Amino acid sequence: MLLVTRIGCETDSLIVYDIIHTLANLFEMRFYDD
Repeated sequence: MLLVTRIGCETDSLIVYDIIHTLANLFEMRFYDD
C-alpha cells in the first residue's frame, strides 16, 4: 500500500489493471486448455 502513495494513484491504477488483466488472461488459458 505504501507503493500506491509513492508512485501515484494514476500510475498505480494502470499497473494494477495491467497485472489483473494479465492474470485474467493466464487463468482463461488454463481453464480453456483442455
